[in-house]
Formats: sequence, structure tokens, C-alpha cells
Amino acid sequence: MTKRILFILTGGTISAQDSNQGLVAGTINQELTDILASSTLDFSYELTNLFSIDSTNMQPENWLQIAQVIQDQYNLFDGFIVVHGTDTMAYGAAALSYLIQNSEKPIVFTGSQVPLSKIGNDGVKNILDAVTYAISDDAYAVSIVFHGEVLLGTRSRKVRSRSYQAFQTIDFANRAVVRSQKVLPILRRGNDLAPVQFYHHLNPRVGLIKLTPGLPAKVIEAYSQMTDVIIIEGFGIGGIPQLEQLDYAGQIRLAVSRGTYVILTTQVPMEGADYEVYAVGQSILGEKHIIETANITSEALVMKAMWALGNATDFVQFKTMIQQPVDYDYLK
Repeated sequence: MTKRILFILTGGTISAQDSNQGLVAGTINQELTDILASSTLDFSYELTNLFSIDSTNMQPENWLQIAQVIQDQYNLFDGFIVVHGTDTMAYGAAALSYLIQNSEKPIVFTGSQVPLSKIGNDGVKNILDAVTYAISDDAYAVSIVFHGEVLLGTRSRKVRSRSYQAFQTIDFANRAVVRSQKVLPILRRGNDLAPVQFYHHLNPRVGLIKLTPGLPAKVIEAYSQMTDVIIIEGFGIGGIPQLEQLDYAGQIRLAVSRGTYVILTTQVPMEGADYEVYAVGQSILGEKHIIETANITSEALVMKAMWALGNATDFVQFKTMIQQPVDYDYLK
């Protein structure tokens, strides 16, 4: 049976055109139609222009709009391809991974490093690879398809600013690879997939602090006045400086005493955090409203915190939602 795909166009580099102020997002309806017409893949499709913006300007409300379109059309299509800018694609894919869980239908993010309007662009290949994966019987959940790789929406990161191989699945396997219009699965869908579940809230009052040597601890107080959740990227496997003149511990305790939720993670991309290992990590544990995480990317953690904050009714439920694995995002 011929599968039906809905393309959701949002702008990004793939659509960009030259202007006096540099590249600006545009529309690619005709370009996309021409690319798909040249394909020998068996599928049908529709296009919807949701918006056309540089992905640097993407905000949580934009990902909520994308999720709502997919929910509204979920029973009418076999897969969805979100054409998205690369700069915040990892955040967008993570957001959709939490807003639409247990999807047996593929939700694919793709785009390009070079606009379709430029010679030597990577957009044509990425679009066709995205379709190849989306119509595969092995396709499911939220993924990024880029440079022949199918990356997990919950573990992706943009690691190169210019090269075509822009994304990497952090500290885990890819979902699949695409070679010569064939999908080679790596992580197959289980037979016990729960029914799809849609969520409708992201609370953006989440801030991330990357500790650096000498950073004034008062930054924690400033964040606590502007956000409801502070994610702190400590050093190494999990360390918060104990120097008296910095007093990070005191500022964290002050923040949580005011009701702010604090999540501890690491700025090291591989192998996760364990704040129990060193005294500089243990010193801050045990406080109310503090959550220690294991192996999860910062991109996923930021979006997961927005999702949990928008849907939880109290700290206990919030903590459970953060620490409950979703599509391999949280590795213990």
C-alpha cells in the first residue's frame, strides 16, 4: 500500500535566500515538489507551510504548533517530515519526542547545511533520505534524518557548524542508516509499544547554567528569579565547587528553599553524571527539590524539563517524569 506523508515546512537554512543582511528563510514549495517528482520512491504526500523562520528564532510555542498539526492529521497520514533549520533541530526533535510519545508512525526532522538555492547543497539528499526512512516499515518515533543517518530525537546534537555530517547521536546508537534508498535498521521498534500519547504543554521557565571556573554563584540567584527550573551542568562526572568564596551550595539551597527545582547534570557529553562519586558532588545532594540525572543530553534535558514543568502537578511527579526514560533519552 502506498504510504501518505505530510511535509510540515518551517523554514530554516534549506529554504534560505540571499538578502542584503545575509541568508533569510523563505519557502520551498516548488523546489520540494520538483525534488519529490524526480524520485522513484512509491509514496504520496501533501505540503503544509506552517511558518518560515530561521531556526535560531524557534521557540517552544513553535514546537507546540508542529505537534498540534501532527496530532490533528495523525490518522490521515502514515508519516510526517518536519523540514526544520539545523541550529535548533536537536531541541525541536527532543521537544516532539516528549510531546508525542510512543508513536508507531515516524516523525522525521530534516533540513540542510546549505540552502537548496545553492549549488552543492545537501538538502536534496536529506529530503530523499527522509522520505526513504519515513515510508519504511521499520520507521517509528521521532528521529532526525541527516547525511544518511537516522538519529534519535532524544539523543541528537549538532556537532558541526559547516560540514554535511552536522549531527551525532550522543553516546548511543543511531536508529538506522539510509544507503542507496534502503533503510538498514539498528534499533528496531518493539512489539509492546504503548498507544501514542499526545501532550500539549511546554513551560519555558527553564534555565541552564554551565559552570565555569570563577563563575559568580550569584548567577544561581538571578536564574531563580526568572525561572522555575535551573539545570546546572557541573564538572566531570558530577562536581560543584566547594570554595567558600563562591558558595554555590548556599545559593542552590537558597534557590530550592524558594521552591525552585534544581537539576544536576554534567557538561561532559559522554557517559553521564554520578554526583555520588566525589565529595564535591555529594555535598549538594539530599536537598529538597534537587534532582540528580544520569546520562541524558542537555538538549533533551532542557526540553524534558519544559515538558515535565508544563504537565506535572507537584515536585514528586516532576521528578518522576524527568527520571522516567523516554525513547532511550535517560540511560542509567
